[in-house]
Amino acid sequence: SDAVIDRLLLAMVDENASVRAGACTAVSRIGAKLATDAIIDKLGTLLEDTNDYVRRKACEVLGPFGQQTKSHDLIHNLVKVLD
Repeated sequence: SDAVIDRLLLAMVDENASVRAGACTAVSRIGAKLATDAIIDKLGTLLEDTNDYVRRKACEVLGPFGQQTKSHDLIHNLVKVLD
């Protein structure tokens, strides 16, 4: 639902790294139903997070979304994190 997506988007920009990582975990558990452009874009932003764990969680979540992650910048950031 839109309310859940809005809450997750807010959690993804929380100042606490555990909250940001938890939001990634929630997206992975709920799955493709939440793979809106806004969620995928925010996960892409988290690939550049200052916290290693948050970056790793974002990578784990983005992988299964495959074709939905068509943005060149997002793919570039994912490759950069994996290097």
